[in-house]
Amino acid sequence: MQMASTPSGLPGRNVRRAIGPVLVLAAGFAFGSHPALAAGGALAPTGGALPLTAALPPASQPDTGPEIAVPKPLEETDAARYRQIFRLQNKADWKGADEIIGTLTDLRLMGHVLAQRYLSPTYRTRYAELAEWLSKYGDHPDAPAIYALALKKKPANAANPAEPNVSSFRGGTPDGDNQGPEPAQWAQGLEAWRDGNAKLAATLFEQAAKASNGNPWVQSAAAYWAARAHIRAKEPQKVSEWLRLAAGDPRTFYGQLARRALGVDTAFAWADPTLTADGAEALMATRTGQRALALIQVGQRQRASDEFHLLRPQAGPELTQGMLAIANEIGMPSLTLGLGASLEDKSGFRLDNALFPTPAWTPKGGFKVNRALLFALARTESGFNPEAKSPMGALGLMQLMPGTVKYTGGRLVAVLGSGKPDWSDPETNMALGQEYVQYLLEDSNVNGDLLLMAAAYNAGPGNLAKWRDKFAYDDDPLLFLESMPARETRDFAERVLASMWIYEQRLGQDAPTLDALAAGAWPQYRPQDDEAVAAASNASN
Repeated sequence: MQMASTPSGLPGRNVRRAIGPVLVLAAGFAFGSHPALAAGGALAPTGGALPLTAALPPASQPDTGPEIAVPKPLEETDAARYRQIFRLQNKADWKGADEIIGTLTDLRLMGHVLAQRYLSPTYRTRYAELAEWLSKYGDHPDAPAIYALALKKKPANAANPAEPNVSSFRGGTPDGDNQGPEPAQWAQGLEAWRDGNAKLAATLFEQAAKASNGNPWVQSAAAYWAARAHIRAKEPQKVSEWLRLAAGDPRTFYGQLARRALGVDTAFAWADPTLTADGAEALMATRTGQRALALIQVGQRQRASDEFHLLRPQAGPELTQGMLAIANEIGMPSLTLGLGASLEDKSGFRLDNALFPTPAWTPKGGFKVNRALLFALARTESGFNPEAKSPMGALGLMQLMPGTVKYTGGRLVAVLGSGKPDWSDPETNMALGQEYVQYLLEDSNVNGDLLLMAAAYNAGPGNLAKWRDKFAYDDDPLLFLESMPARETRDFAERVLASMWIYEQRLGQDAPTLDALAAGAWPQYRPQDDEAVAAASNASN
């Protein structure tokens, strides 16, 4: 098998800025000395400003007034009672909880109290209790689970319970399920590229870019490959137009590559969203919003997040912004991510702070790989939902299969320890995820390469090995990426790397793998966080 070449030194950001917009677009072809560049021609940025962001909404939020504190709907006496009730029920002390329930004056959280009880494995729930709950609280987030349990317990002669009037909608990453169908010209262009017909490939990629229906991921990919094909066809005068088109959305994989090739930096919006009077008023105007705020007041953040998720589909801009500000302040990254996408869709304002949250979770044992990489994987895999479960059985933030533990040489077993693992615990799941990342980076078919690691994370190291044996890719990482037969894996690798590069900017770090891929080299992992650097040093000793 032909192994990926791994350069001993990758160009850093300081090198890129020193040499200016040196364009290296295809493996083995460097064009920094091309006459068009030397003369300030078509390949060079013109006038110092490129019209590359027209496809993006403004990187800001609406100015609706000064920031205010999160409302507290409950009187403090009732809030204290609810806190105690939830604690007692966690210990299965139903009698003690009932005594305090009898002293409540505000009953708006009783649906959640009873749902916690009825769904507990230690409580013997009767059908009558479930049917009554559904008749009163069918608009609560737990309604689908209560309904499913009621159907199991329903006596043969009993009437059917009331159906929930909520959906199980939780949302996910704002990127969707990548891009929609690829234009036919895309596959034809890749085939022409492999056949060595660069001019035909360029024409087909141009057609694919125009046939992308405005989808930025498809359009940027096709336009970037059109630029590559024009370079290979010795048509440098045509490169700039297609690079500029590829660079239109800086959150896409090829959009970031195009910007790096052009020497253009991207300014993201990292300002925190703020809760305004309008946003708070919009929340308090709904029963769901009131319950969510009350749940936050009593320390039930996950239940509050579930209520906010119910509001998200029909929420207007003011309500969305209010939920977003609260979710960001108290640390609900899954909700923050979904609401950031909703705010952009509904009001045209883009908050990258929300779209790329940095949760306060720390893996058990500390970070051993870069935070930017782990955040990118969690964002892509689960949308930061600790309770995510795929149809295939992958669990938690990092969407790991329980069977993965068996073939990692005991590495994940060491993290799990004794007892049954809690896959929904963020710190446990992140620890397992980073151990698996390290395992894959050390695999002989990955050899420290992040593009190959992402592919193996999604499709498994066995499939990666088969693809590397099967396809001819001329030591070109982008050609290998587009040669992988599973589109899900191609999309996954693109999204992980694109998110990682944005996280690196948010964390004030270089993006060496972006530099490498823009230069046609393989993107080798390099520890950047202090903890990751120390872990790598300890592993090598």
